[in-house]
Amino acid sequence: MLNQLERRLYVEKWGAGAMWIFAVLFMTGALLIAGFWGRTSPELWIVAFGFVLLVSGGVEVVKHFINRSRVEVLKELKGLELQVLELKEELKQAA
Repeated sequence: MLNQLERRLYVEKWGAGAMWIFAVLFMTGALLIAGFWGRTSPELWIVAFGFVLLVSGGVEVVKHFINRSRVEVLKELKGLELQVLELKEELKQAA
């Protein structure tokens, strides 16, 4: 189970990073194009779409950080559970 979560987290890491990089590059390009052309009304939808992409990319990055911390806590809990089971086993053998 933990291996599946780690693999999914790895894929999510690259997906969120790629989406964020695409959003930043698209927004930079949209702002440059709108600035060079000097007309704001036809290119305004491009800038608005860029902002939506930027916010979506930010949400994906935050979602990845939340999932990463959740998996780390789960791994620590499983480690503690294994230690408790080992201690119970040792107590049974000692008794």
